[in-house]
Amino acid sequence: MRIEKILLSALCAILLFSSCKDASTQSVTSNSPPTQTEAKQTQEENEPESTEPETPETPETPEDPEASQTPEPSEPEKGEDDGGDEKETPVTHTVRFYSPEGEIVEEVTVEAGASLTKNHIPTVERTGYRCVWTLPSEPLTDDVDCYSAWYKEIATATDFLRIGESERCILTQNISFANTAYTVDGETGALIPFFSGELDGNGYTISDLILSGEAKSVFGVLENAALYNITVENIRFDGRANLLDERFANGCAFIQTVKGQTKIRDCDFAIDFQAKAKTTFSAGLVYALEAGEISNTRLTVTTPSDDSSTDGVYGVCVYKSERVSLDGVVLVAAPTIQKSFSIIE
Repeated sequence: MRIEKILLSALCAILLFSSCKDASTQSVTSNSPPTQTEAKQTQEENEPESTEPETPETPETPEDPEASQTPEPSEPEKGEDDGGDEKETPVTHTVRFYSPEGEIVEEVTVEAGASLTKNHIPTVERTGYRCVWTLPSEPLTDDVDCYSAWYKEIATATDFLRIGESERCILTQNISFANTAYTVDGETGALIPFFSGELDGNGYTISDLILSGEAKSVFGVLENAALYNITVENIRFDGRANLLDERFANGCAFIQTVKGQTKIRDCDFAIDFQAKAKTTFSAGLVYALEAGEISNTRLTVTTPSDDSSTDGVYGVCVYKSERVSLDGVVLVAAPTIQKSFSIIE
């Protein structure tokens, strides 16, 4: 019995010691800080459940194989700033100017589609002459060569009477023949017997010339010549016409004979007949128009209104060939002027 009490006491002591050890361990554990995982679990347990409705997931769109490819960069449009690339150079043309002697005087660059102006033309000088350039009349579409020629300057009546047979000439001012002496060619009765050159009136006027005595014309024969941009006024025939030759009858005219490829254009003539004797088969402009071309020209012919001595005066010409071209010729004439002409066979 005593043994049993001893064993029971020992068992109670063991149980008491074990109970005290568990309490001490639990106290140490509760005093340690919670780990991150434990804190998160504790926060989730303490948070109230959300009452917001869940957002439904967006269904995935099937991938477009073409859309997934990287687009190629587009080329910049013409004229667009491409970030430093060189811009397109404008198209230009080269113009070469040649002197009358055939040497290149100057080369200039002109934009395509532009026209040449006076600022492009080089200056070439020679005493008593003017350098006249032949320039394109249309805007440039290609490289071009411009050629030139010397034109003798005509500034006085004396200069005019000294025109050479084949010279290129240009008037530089109005010319008056008042008080100017002249010599008449005995064969043709002309101040200038023969001319195959070029006379550019340059918009100026020849005036105040009286043809009397043996004088019948200013020009005798024009063959392959050119007269243009000339105004002639107050030119008066004041004498009796002599026999021209066996083919044609007597007559006076500003020009005796026109032949070859002569061209008269852009001119204005005013001719006055004041004959002191019977004047027949005379004309204001040309006596015998055998060949050539007259265009854009005005002719005014006057005679004494009460004088029958000029009833044989014609306007443009006395004789005309079928090879002649008259285009835009205007005749202003007195009632006594014959407006028709005979045909040269």
